[in-house]
Amino acid sequence: MISLTKALKAVRDFAIEFDAMTHHAKYGTPPAKKPGPSGRSTH
Repeated sequence: MISLTKALKAVRDFAIEFDAMTHHAKYGTPPAKKPGPSGRSTH
């Protein structure tokens, strides 16, 4: 059984990847390779 923290981390990682993809689609700028917790720019 997968732990809750691992599930939350997976969801968070997916959200970061999805945000990077949508940002790239919206603004045409290449997303950062590995954004950290503070790596997400303000929109």
